[in-house]
Amino acid sequence: MDLSLICITTSTTGLDQILPWMFYHKVLRVSTFFLFVEGKATTPTISKVPESIP
Repeated sequence: MDLSLICITTSTTGLDQILPWMFYHKVLRVSTFFLFVEGKATTPTISKVPESIP
């Protein structure tokens, strides 16, 4: 089994930038994301969007 661990740190202003970034990395077979969310993006509705990506 080939196991590679990579950590990428970035900042952005909203879901309109986060979601395409996450989808792209899902295609590359990234399996785990750790997101620190603050400000307007901390509402329960918005926070559930990245969690719903298969």
